[in-house]
Amino acid sequence: HFELGNLDKAHALLAKLEPSGSGGDSLVVEAALLHAQVFLDEQRLRDAAERVQPVLAAAGGLTAEQRVRCADVFYLAGDFQKAAEIYDAARRGIAEGNDSLRATGAFKSARAFFELGNGARAVDGLRSISPEDTPPSIEADVHLLRADIYFELYEDPARALRHYAEFVENYPEHKSVDDAQAKLALCYEALHQWNLALAEWQRLQQNFPASPFYADAQNHLELLQKYFSDNYQVAVESAVADLGQNGQPLDVQLRQAELHYRFRHFHKAIPLLKETIAADENPAVRA
Repeated sequence: HFELGNLDKAHALLAKLEPSGSGGDSLVVEAALLHAQVFLDEQRLRDAAERVQPVLAAAGGLTAEQRVRCADVFYLAGDFQKAAEIYDAARRGIAEGNDSLRATGAFKSARAFFELGNGARAVDGLRSISPEDTPPSIEADVHLLRADIYFELYEDPARALRHYAEFVENYPEHKSVDDAQAKLALCYEALHQWNLALAEWQRLQQNFPASPFYADAQNHLELLQKYFSDNYQVAVESAVADLGQNGQPLDVQLRQAELHYRFRHFHKAIPLLKETIAADENPAVRA
């Protein structure tokens, strides 16, 4: 009935399963979680949170997966502090070997701490996730959250733009790719790399003409073209040269190669990459 949109009928059936005292009963827990979902669908956020509260009181009868789902309700209801607490409690109860659920819990905990403005806890959560354990369903969102943390909480556009660029490159079909593209352009603006910002706004308009950020892109393009525009190919060369002024040589070469690659200067990226591969003894950097 919920899937059919018959919400009144769904409410009536679920109300018959109100917990009478044994809130940890498996059927009661699943009914409470579904009932909360019905309330969320109706935008009755407080009712959704209150519906799962009784089963949380009998937390000993909940599986770790059910605790994560309870935390999801509080997150969607806007109670990020409560959600973060439940996610962390759920993570502590996940059995060894269930790496996929552990990674999902860590990501959702990091997401809640991000909403709370706690960058340190958010970063700690993401660092606990190993790439091989990350479920495909959250892989893209992990990358995007990491970029958002550096951009919005740490106000570190230099670090954020690298993650946004990887996200846009690797997940072009993601629902938030236009948002990431816009933030990538904003990162370049924050770094006063005007021509690179110009190129990214142009890319947004070209690739996402139906995006809600299209009008923003047009406004930024008009300002950049009026006050800051030069040939962006020249700007790329200038940015590459600027990178060479600071940092360790091999790290600089890798970053220069990344910049050439992003703007499809493959003939310039390849020699730099070959030099780095030949010279660097760090297997991770070589890879």
